[in-house]
Amino acid sequence: MKTAGKLYLIPTWLNAGNTQYIGSWVKEVVVNTQHFVVETPKVARAFIKACGYSNISLAMLQELNEHTPHTALNQLLAPLLAGNNVCLMSDAGMPAIADPGARLIKLAHHHQISVIPLSGSSSITLALMASGFNGQGFKFLGYLPKEKTLRLAKLRQMELLANKHLETQIFIETPYRNIQLVEDIISVCNPHTQVCIAYNLESPTQLIVSCTVEELKKKKLPSEKMPAIFLIGSNNS
Repeated sequence: MKTAGKLYLIPTWLNAGNTQYIGSWVKEVVVNTQHFVVETPKVARAFIKACGYSNISLAMLQELNEHTPHTALNQLLAPLLAGNNVCLMSDAGMPAIADPGARLIKLAHHHQISVIPLSGSSSITLALMASGFNGQGFKFLGYLPKEKTLRLAKLRQMELLANKHLETQIFIETPYRNIQLVEDIISVCNPHTQVCIAYNLESPTQLIVSCTVEELKKKKLPSEKMPAIFLIGSNNS
């Protein structure tokens, strides 16, 4: 029976084209692998090429995103079962964190395939580090509800949990809704509640704002669509 390949979890850049945060060990694995499971092929090719891949046309890319049906996972696993190493990557940051890659990883474990995570940039942990909030108790909640009433209720709940359990609440939003989310935070949260917003991490335009809700009202925040991580901290920390 053929020995299965290894599934490498590849951290990618947080800002396209910024190669200085890509470790040499990541590049080495990428350039020596032919099979890739990626979120968006065009984005992945740019990253693979930046790692120094000699002939990008030889890289075999399969998609895994939120639209990928569960029935397609066995096809994504096939190269591994055939003995080939596979690199799993999302468009930015860590695969399987706020990313559908976890489905393939779970299946790989089921088939006793070695899963090898490589270290790299995570906007979630970078924002937590820079916030000044509790880093021993925290929760990542992904995207908030799109419907306004549900979103406001979720913000109130997160504020309550942050204070009751001293638990930092971390969440994200689609960049074009950043301004609306800030307005929602200001409208429902206590003026003394601690808030942090980390924009465009690991880029020349990086901006990290950590203050109370009352102070947030006076801040000049980016009006353009920037990737951002939002955090709510305890008033007691």
